[in-house]
Amino acid sequence: MFRDDDTIVDVASVILPSSGGDGQTALANTNVTALTTTTPCTAVFVQADSANTTNMRVGVTATPKVVLTPGQGIWIAISDLATVRVQMVSGTGNANYLYLA
Repeated sequence: MFRDDDTIVDVASVILPSSGGDGQTALANTNVTALTTTTPCTAVFVQADSANTTNMRVGVTATPKVVLTPGQGIWIAISDLATVRVQMVSGTGNANYLYLA
């Protein structure tokens, strides 16, 4: 395996996730919502559901700043899913997620 700088990485030293899961969170109006309850993890992929009719915000603060269009997603390295916040720009929609533990 190679890194971006073309140095070799010993495959035996790569730590693979031991478990994970996925889910969907319903979002109402423009309320900021925790992605889910306390769930230990190493990373999460958050996606604005492709059926959403408006954009969704995601972040780790009380006022999420990263805007995702319907179907767009982002990986976040984080230790607890409950610290991820999601919010619809307007209307209602869903946030999909896949996490690695």
